[in-house]
Amino acid sequence: MAKGPGESWPERVRENWIPLLGVSAPVAGGLAAAGGVQRFPYYLLAVFAALLLLDWTMSQAGSTGVLSQVGRLGALARLPRRRKPLGAALRRAAAFLGGAAVAAAGWIAVPQVGSWASDGCDPPPELRVMAAPENKGDLERAADRFVQEQGKSGGCVPVHVTVFEAPAPDDLLGEAFTGNWNLAQLPHPDIWLPATTAPVPVGSERGTRGPRLWIDGHYGAASPLVLAAPQRVAQDHGLIGPVSWAQIATALNGKGTRLLTADLETTESGLAGAFALFTGSTGNDEASRMRRRELVDLVNPDGPAPADPDDLLCGLRNLDPGPYTITAAIVPLASVEAYNSGSSCGGIPVSAAERLTALGPADQSPAVDRPIVRLRWEDDGDAGRDRYAGRFSDWLTRHGPERAGSPGSTLTPGRLAEGRRLRDEARKPLTLEFMLDMSGTMNAQVPGGTLLANARTLIADAVDRLGRDDRVGLSRFPAHSTGRDPSSLTAPAPVDEAQTGRIEDALGRLQRADSATTPLYHAIAHAAGTGTAKRTLVVLTDGVDDDPRHDGFSSARELRDALAGADGPQVYVLVLKGAGCGKDLVAMEHARPRFHCLGGGRTRDSLLHDLFSRL
Repeated sequence: MAKGPGESWPERVRENWIPLLGVSAPVAGGLAAAGGVQRFPYYLLAVFAALLLLDWTMSQAGSTGVLSQVGRLGALARLPRRRKPLGAALRRAAAFLGGAAVAAAGWIAVPQVGSWASDGCDPPPELRVMAAPENKGDLERAADRFVQEQGKSGGCVPVHVTVFEAPAPDDLLGEAFTGNWNLAQLPHPDIWLPATTAPVPVGSERGTRGPRLWIDGHYGAASPLVLAAPQRVAQDHGLIGPVSWAQIATALNGKGTRLLTADLETTESGLAGAFALFTGSTGNDEASRMRRRELVDLVNPDGPAPADPDDLLCGLRNLDPGPYTITAAIVPLASVEAYNSGSSCGGIPVSAAERLTALGPADQSPAVDRPIVRLRWEDDGDAGRDRYAGRFSDWLTRHGPERAGSPGSTLTPGRLAEGRRLRDEARKPLTLEFMLDMSGTMNAQVPGGTLLANARTLIADAVDRLGRDDRVGLSRFPAHSTGRDPSSLTAPAPVDEAQTGRIEDALGRLQRADSATTPLYHAIAHAAGTGTAKRTLVVLTDGVDDDPRHDGFSSARELRDALAGADGPQVYVLVLKGAGCGKDLVAMEHARPRFHCLGGGRTRDSLLHDLFSRL
């Protein structure tokens, strides 16, 4: 019997479709077990549609359809005695199974639909932002907020912002604006956010291969650098009211002082802080130089401090007092205000004892003004990227920190260079002996020329950074094409005009590597066994120990033994090829604290900065 009196096919569908799904679910489940769980929603839909089509066809032929058979489950509920509940239970079970099947199908299908929608999106414009180390964390958070506020169109991400750290604030920054920039490591930036305006002319004065750049606003108000110290320190040392940096330097100049600041080698604010701290003792007389050296010895005695000034101040709470009676920091005034309010440390309130006092002549101190520098490259015509670069620049201008007190004074390129010079001269005197790998593999072509050419340039740049109290020498290894021992090209001597000339002449003669082997471990061990401990060996190599007549195990043991004594030199191996420090060099670094390996595919200038930050 196809129909009851007055019962139409649509009415039967409306009354029995959920139990019919329950009937379809086991069939669809069996098919999914064979064809994959992800296909279950489609199998369920197909089986359900097939049963509906079969029922409609049977009803048109006057036969009893599938829906009629499902509907009869309800009739069992009208049977007498114990059989009466059976029909209702079966019908509820079928309905429950149908509902569960729909839920499972939706759980599987919805992510797939979202994935299809995502796959249908065009790649968003890639906005490349280069930030000073002091700004990187803050700018990453700002970029996330900016992307969220742009919203999504059709489920697609409108723009992707990549924030990467800028090189150190000296000639290395020029690589960002010339063809020497290593694109395999860092992209061409569309926006550059230095800590101060001082390095910007470095980019604008570059050659024709560089981009067009301009300052498109500032990320917040300018904030002068100050000394942040506990109120107790200020009171105990009479630092009350307006004080000069010379007074601050005199008050802090003691063995019990720990002075925290952003890295003097890699950050603008660190260099600017050094310039401010040295104010009053910038002369070339021995007393001024000694005073600067004593001040630098106070800086970050426990190792590098965080570049982000907010992170630096928040870390003061958990800092071990150790042997220090005074702990202070050079940071922007705005960071001190944020710390005292608790807003920069996760909203944790600051007690009266933890509050910091900002010391220094704020109106004369160099300021962190964070200019927003736009860059447009000749070979990059991405209109979408350029449009979002303008939007992000405007957004940063409107969302930067508000002014806290005096804006300070603008840090000029001259003052930045002066801070670098004073910093270099204030270091403890160094004795550097450069050892240059002359194996044939150093003739390999790399960006900028050959590995050997890059090594020669790095040595020349390092000598330029040394002061008059430093000593420098140069040797090669092996001494000739078939030897193992290194040979001296220029004996260590004070860095004066004559010694600099001798180094330049020796480097000029090394135009092509001529050795068939690389006795790296033996050469270092041989050099370490001569001279005094108060020196540093800097080895420039491709990082491979190739000594055919001696197995690698015995050569490595020779080097470990040479560096085992307390009178051995510090050794820095600078690996110039992209593969960086191999596992044998890393193992040696772990085994001998005096052995260090620097590498990892960085540019030669970044290697140089890493070296000097560790010396």
